[in-house]
Amino acid sequence: MLSISLFVEFLRGRPLVLFWTMAASQIVLWTLIPALFYSAPPGELSVALLIGREFRLGSEFGPPLAFWLAEIAYRAAGMFGVYLLSQLCIVTAYWAVLRLARDIVGTTLAVMAVLLMAGIAVLSVPTPEFRPGIMATPLWALVLLHRSEEHTSELQSLAYLVCRLLLEK
Repeated sequence: MLSISLFVEFLRGRPLVLFWTMAASQIVLWTLIPALFYSAPPGELSVALLIGREFRLGSEFGPPLAFWLAEIAYRAAGMFGVYLLSQLCIVTAYWAVLRLARDIVGTTLAVMAVLLMAGIAVLSVPTPEFRPGIMATPLWALVLLHRSEEHTSELQSLAYLVCRLLLEK
């Protein structure tokens, strides 16, 4: 008897539901686990909060937007708000990649690509540490999405050519 994984059937039948389930679990897990179990802010997050508290236009640590948003989130909801902001940035990047990939390869393969993206350690484990790199992830994904919507036909033909070169024997 042939059996197929429930996950594969769900991916084939309702890929967007699977994507939003994964996105919600990313937000819930990586917001609650650090909020409940971290005794201190991870990595350079304490430095980011100190820099953001001053609302300076520039520093040697990088562009100020991430520091400002971290401070605003901290004032609004404490460390839980900073962890939530970080996960919202990551899920926004996932959404932008999904939209971009959906135009190129279709919904099912786009969801599969984002699910594989979620398995990359850089986009999961260090994400509670909100910093300019985490802030840049959705911004770059949105820039690429916007750029692709302007030049959809060129992007599709280039992606098709690259996929044919990489996937065909």
